[in-house]
Amino acid sequence: MAKINIKTDEVCSYITDRTMNNKLVWLVGLPGSGKTTLGKQLAIALSCNFVDTDELLEARFNAPVSKLFELRGELFFRKEENRMVAELTKRKKLVVATGGGAPCFHNSMQLMCNSGTTIYLKTDKEVLASRLEKAKGKRPLIIGKTMPEIEQYIDDTLEKREPFYSQAAIITDSSDAELIAKAVKGFATK
Repeated sequence: MAKINIKTDEVCSYITDRTMNNKLVWLVGLPGSGKTTLGKQLAIALSCNFVDTDELLEARFNAPVSKLFELRGELFFRKEENRMVAELTKRKKLVVATGGGAPCFHNSMQLMCNSGTTIYLKTDKEVLASRLEKAKGKRPLIIGKTMPEIEQYIDDTLEKREPFYSQAAIITDSSDAELIAKAVKGFATK
C-alpha cells in the first residue's frame, strides 16, 4: 500500500471512503502522540468500537503496564503485546490504539498493515515532551525522568522506532490535539 501524508482534518474522510469495510484502523506513534485520545474520537466518528492494547493487557494481567514492566520485564511485555495484536487482527470494524513500542517488536507492524489501515501520529518533540512530562507516572519507560531526560528519551526512541512507524499507510501530524478533536467531531456530525 502506498504511503500518504494527509492533513488531520482529512483522516476521517480518507478512512471512511477507502478502508472501513469491516477492517481495522491501527494508530501508532510515540507515547503521548494522542493514540488513545484520537482513537476514541475516531471510533465514534466511524461508528465502530475502540480498544487500547495497553488497557487490554492491563485487564488480562490485572496490573498496570508499569507494574508488568517492573515485575516481568520488557521482553515479556512485548511478547504479550504481539500476541494481543495477533488476536485483534481477527476482529472487524475496530479502531486500535497501540502501545508506543507495539509496532517495533516481533512482526506486529506487519500484522497491523496486513489487517487494516495503519496511521502514524507524528508529533512535534516539544509537544510530546510536554504531554509525557504531565503523565510520566503512568509511563514505564519515563518514570522518574526530568524534562531533559524525557527529551533525550524522545530523540533516542524515535530514532529506533521511526523505521517501523513510517511503514504506516497514513502519516499525519498529531501535535495539535484541539485541531484533531475538532476535525473528528466535525466529521461525526456530517
